[in-house]
Amino acid sequence: MPESPKPNRGLFNSIPIQAFSIPLMILAYWFFFSPKPPKPIRALRAGSQTIATDEVQALVGLSAADLRERIGKPGNVQLRSSPLWGNQPNAEECWRYMNRVLHEDSGTKLGLAVYLTEGRCIKAATF
Repeated sequence: MPESPKPNRGLFNSIPIQAFSIPLMILAYWFFFSPKPPKPIRALRAGSQTIATDEVQALVGLSAADLRERIGKPGNVQLRSSPLWGNQPNAEECWRYMNRVLHEDSGTKLGLAVYLTEGRCIKAATF
């Protein structure tokens, strides 16, 4: 008589689903509803947020840390020593964000270029 196969009891089969749902609910609350969430969640929020076209000029004068908190991590960083720098303002680096600015009239998303010197934004423009 052949042996009956043993049931596969993995790690996730033995832990009840409630053990996973409570931490997920806490993270969801922090992400969506908390006014002052932890820094990693603030970075995730900022990375997915868009700003309006009239808010672009309000970025001038912000520090690099304030920019990262306000609009997230840049998608591309270009240094002044780059051969593709071209005719840009007198800045040390340029941070580029794709699809970050929401145009009010058409509803399309525009790119954002932020130029920094000595850790401060000196110019912000859409492209």
